Amino acid sequence: MEPRLATSRTARSVQLPGDLRDLIKNVLQEIYGEQLGQQKIEIDGRIYEKEIVVAAGLSKPGTLRQTNLETSIDFKPGQQQATDQIHRCVEALGAAFGDLFNEEAHRELPAVWQPYFVEQTELFMRSSTRNFALDQKASEFLGEELQILEDEAHDDLESHMKAAGSRESH
Repeated sequence: MEPRLATSRTARSVQLPGDLRDLIKNVLQEIYGEQLGQQKIEIDGRIYEKEIVVAAGLSKPGTLRQTNLETSIDFKPGQQQATDQIHRCVEALGAAFGDLFNEEAHRELPAVWQPYFVEQTELFMRSSTRNFALDQKASEFLGEELQILEDEAHDDLESHMKAAGSRESH
C-alpha cells in the first residue's frame, strides 16, 4: 500500500485488523451486493504515524487486475481516535464505490490523490489497479528472502571474524 504522505513511505505502519477489514467488506457487500455479480470485494488498510489509508477493490475470478478506490486521511494520535478517522474513510469509500461499477464514472476517478470533504473533514481519494493479495505475497516473499540474506551475511561475518581471530593468535 502506498500512502499519500511522503513521511509515511518510510515510517512504520500497522495493517488494519482482519476483523475490521471483514466488517468494512460486509458493509460494502450489503450496499452493492446486487451489482457484484462474480466480482469480489477486497479490503486493505494501514495506520501510519500521521495518516490512515483504507482501500476497497473489486477483483474478478481468474484475473490479476483489481480496480480499487483508496482513501487517506490525516491522523494525529492523542488528538484523534483512529476508529473515527477510519469511519470517515469508510463513509467516503461507501459513497464512491458505486463508481467502480460504472465504466464512464470509473474512467473519471483520479489516479493521484485528490482532496474531498466528508462532513467538513478533508480526506483524499484516488483509484488504482494494484492487487492486494499479490502485494501481500510479494511482501512476505521479500521479507523471507531478506531474512535469509541477513542470516547469510551474519554467518559470513562470523566466519571471517573467527578466521581473523585464529590468525592473530598464531
